Amino acid sequence: MDVNMFATRLRMARERMGFTQKKLGILIGLTPSVASPRINRYERESRQPNVTTVARISKVLQVSPSYFYEPDDLIAEIILRLNRMPRTHIEALLSSLPPLEPKQ
Repeated sequence: MDVNMFATRLRMARERMGFTQKKLGILIGLTPSVASPRINRYERESRQPNVTTVARISKVLQVSPSYFYEPDDLIAEIILRLNRMPRTHIEALLSSLPPLEPKQ
């Protein structure tokens, strides 16, 4: 896992929602006294959240956990957009794609 990628995407997703580090920390269940320092450490790469914390962050920021770890910016953008699409649109999009060919 690229820790830098997680830190960068976390900051981008937090700012996109208009949250301060403290607000995000509180929304994921941290006490107000540690909320800002903890999120700051995640964004500065000095601490890595556990799986449960990533799930909470994802839910609050309305992104898939995979968004944080996707190294390709284009695919990360697709993940963001898919996350905001209604299920019926995603199904329609999938049906419009060519079928996967078996690997040879």
